[in-house]
Amino acid sequence: MCIRDRKYGLDDHRLVHRASARETAVRVVAGSIAKQILARSGIFIAGITSCIGHYSLDHDYSFAEMEKAGKTIMQCPDKALALKMQNFIKKMKKEGDSIGCEVQATISGVPAGLGDPVFNKLQSSLAAAMLSINAAVAFDFGSGRYAAWMKGSEYNDLFTVHNGHIRTATNNSGGIQAGISNGEDIIFRVIFKPIPTIGKQQETVSRSGDPMNIKGKGRHDVCAAPRVVPVVEAMGRAMLGTPLISSALAAQLLLRSGSEEQCERLLPALASGETATLGLLDDGDWGNDAVALLLDEQCVLQGAKKYVPDASVATLFVISVLHRGQTALAVVR
Repeated sequence: MCIRDRKYGLDDHRLVHRASARETAVRVVAGSIAKQILARSGIFIAGITSCIGHYSLDHDYSFAEMEKAGKTIMQCPDKALALKMQNFIKKMKKEGDSIGCEVQATISGVPAGLGDPVFNKLQSSLAAAMLSINAAVAFDFGSGRYAAWMKGSEYNDLFTVHNGHIRTATNNSGGIQAGISNGEDIIFRVIFKPIPTIGKQQETVSRSGDPMNIKGKGRHDVCAAPRVVPVVEAMGRAMLGTPLISSALAAQLLLRSGSEEQCERLLPALASGETATLGLLDDGDWGNDAVALLLDEQCVLQGAKKYVPDASVATLFVISVLHRGQTALAVVR
């Protein structure tokens, strides 16, 4: 029985398009906007096709090499391997089959301090973004799955001084330690399953449980890569760009509705890169003299409703309360 029928009680073949790769177009649009915002802060992301079937990269590549690979057909920095991947995809298409793949991405320029040590770990936010992409089945960062084979003495990223700055000698943690970015490049991988709709005949059962055969028809991709690489990049940008966008909107609210004292005190903090969480509330019961208190990481306005800020990245909480066409700001540091 179709899962969507079980969950929603709907029998509409058009619902399959919700799982179509067409859905990712809006993600790329959002990512392109976030790309421009992140570039102002010196944050960049590059993704590559690192594995298709049993063809995989055998060593790491620099960020510049990964960016350059993004302009090639297979988006793979190894030209010889890229050709083998391309021929293998053609072989799978001819056989009426599909194949899985892996995308590797690196984010450079991320400042130390993003993320939270418990519920909003940076890697969990990245994983949520990546695993929301159609056909994504696994996510790892840093040494990832290979950490299971390593000793602590091999895995630990020891600190050293490089050009007057404290850095890690290695990057097995993938730029994230204890759920928080440490200033090194963030390295992660996303694994995608083989496209389920294939041209081979397979045995299944009907809704009534009777045996039957099924064979995919129409135009379907053989492999998620290389087309999914820009989607992975876009989701990484959107996830990291969200707090920066919130800070920009918070600054606009302060300029438009904040008091002179609030602007003088808080705008320099936002301009220096301090991240703000933004809340927009429309409730006639609160009035223009909204009061915010930070209690157990929750903002309580006039003892009524609660707005839970993102404590993983924010040190400044800006809440806009709209009442009878007028706006009041409640700000908590």
